[in-house]
Amino acid sequence: MIVITSIVIFSATLPIFATNEAPLSYWKFNGNLEDSGSLNVKLLNTYPIYTCNNYVMTFCFDSHDPLLGKINFTSTQFNKGIHFNGKSYLTSGFENESKYDFLNSKHQFTIETWITPSRLCIAETCYHHYFISKTQSFPPTKMSFGNVQGFACGIQRDGSFYCYFKNPYEYLHIETLINYADDLPKHLTIVHNGEGTYNGFSFYVNGELVKKKDSDYYDIQTLRLEHQTVNNQPLVLGNYWIRNINPLTNSTLDDLKIYDYARTTEQIEFDYDNDINKLK
Repeated sequence: MIVITSIVIFSATLPIFATNEAPLSYWKFNGNLEDSGSLNVKLLNTYPIYTCNNYVMTFCFDSHDPLLGKINFTSTQFNKGIHFNGKSYLTSGFENESKYDFLNSKHQFTIETWITPSRLCIAETCYHHYFISKTQSFPPTKMSFGNVQGFACGIQRDGSFYCYFKNPYEYLHIETLINYADDLPKHLTIVHNGEGTYNGFSFYVNGELVKKKDSDYYDIQTLRLEHQTVNNQPLVLGNYWIRNINPLTNSTLDDLKIYDYARTTEQIEFDYDNDINKLK
């Protein structure tokens, strides 16, 4: 009697990433403001911070030239990064602002960068500062929950990382439990799953998922879907507030990537390990 047995071959496989793996924007900051992502948005810069008229949220831009903007490209572990000291900021410009409308409470996105947190907000009497934002304030009243909409991420006074969504009716704030004010570079990844909720935000530091402050600390956990957080203002890197509304940004960014989907834990770990291997 002939017995035929089936043979099952098992093979180890590497993580398979989605076809949309590449970032939409990828600024390496190796001495220039070029974007090697698919959006190809070359950043504008301004020095010093000023407004075109009495409306606080109006931007005036100088050029794409880093020298004119007095941007400080500083040495980092990989090559160069960009240091924000409050005297300059970078933006997508109004002509490219709509390309980043997916940074809202209804869409997935991932922001990944190496960041050296600042001690400025701990040493000084201040509240927080942004490293990335797309927000809009509506005149004539000053900034408040009732007249602003948009998205921002930054560093709190205690050195914790945070992000928020605001619309004219609601404020969703998410913050890391641990503070990172040790002036050491951190691989920071922020993931939003498109729900516009507390649970829909994740922070990864050096490739590992980190805990968030208790959601009960804040007023709401979910934004109502009928309230949009899209606006017509440019994407901004570094702090752009004036008139002492917020303190100066004092942080270094390197290898900033923006994706229009939620990257997985495996992808984030891979990115971090890949960067670390470059240093060996």
